[in-house]
Amino acid sequence: MNLADEYRPRVWGDLVGQPKVRMTVDRLRARRGLLGRAYMVTGKSGTGKTTIAELIAYEVANPMFIEALPAGELTVAKLIEKECESRFRPLQGEGRVYVVNEFHRLTLAAVAQFLDILERIPRHAAWMFTSTQDAKDWGEQSEDRAAFVSRCLRLPLTSQGLAKAFAARLREIAAAEGLDGRPESAYVSLVNRCRGNFREALQAIEAGEMLST
Repeated sequence: MNLADEYRPRVWGDLVGQPKVRMTVDRLRARRGLLGRAYMVTGKSGTGKTTIAELIAYEVANPMFIEALPAGELTVAKLIEKECESRFRPLQGEGRVYVVNEFHRLTLAAVAQFLDILERIPRHAAWMFTSTQDAKDWGEQSEDRAAFVSRCLRLPLTSQGLAKAFAARLREIAAAEGLDGRPESAYVSLVNRCRGNFREALQAIEAGEMLST
């Protein structure tokens, strides 16, 4: 298992950065719960989109009832099937979550079908959409896409102000793996060179870049 998978946050307390998103999720959890809605998580690669989608999904659903659906392969027939399936609450009384990564690859037909699906999400279900493309920019390309975006709760991730927090966490991981031999400033430089991509920085550490020479 690579370092990115091994050290992916499993609980919210392990998430580095993105305080606004965490505050939004905390507020939703306390007031109305996290189910019965659609989420749109967007941001640059390596800033935490998949992690946040998984944290929400695993909080409300058993892994047996979390399904990843490739955006480019979602036909109208497939979506009708999934909508029918979503109406049945899992026997354990937990939620059911569908995760669609890179939603910008959805066909126009799939987008049109989602306009109905997202209007009647069961109270025990949730849809998660992630993409590196900005939701606003994507939505401006057509009326249906704009309507699709309006039906989702947007969680845009920032890539600003992450260098020091990412660097500190990267150094902790490097030390735990016996791969640390550089000062924290070197980790900040690594994060900046990787354009804030935490996963890319971890790959560099795994390759031994932070070992002392």
